[in-house]
Amino acid sequence: MGMKKKLLRGLLIMFILFSVVDIAAANMVVNGDFSAGKDGFHN
Repeated sequence: MGMKKKLLRGLLIMFILFSVVDIAAANMVVNGDFSAGKDGFHN
């Protein structure tokens, strides 16, 4: 039981980290050098 809980918590943390990275990447696309390719990026 404890092992499963630990695994779920790890997955949750990973999911949150990926969300943060995804948001940061989106902000970079909007603000940065990738603005020219933004439309292709978010189709």
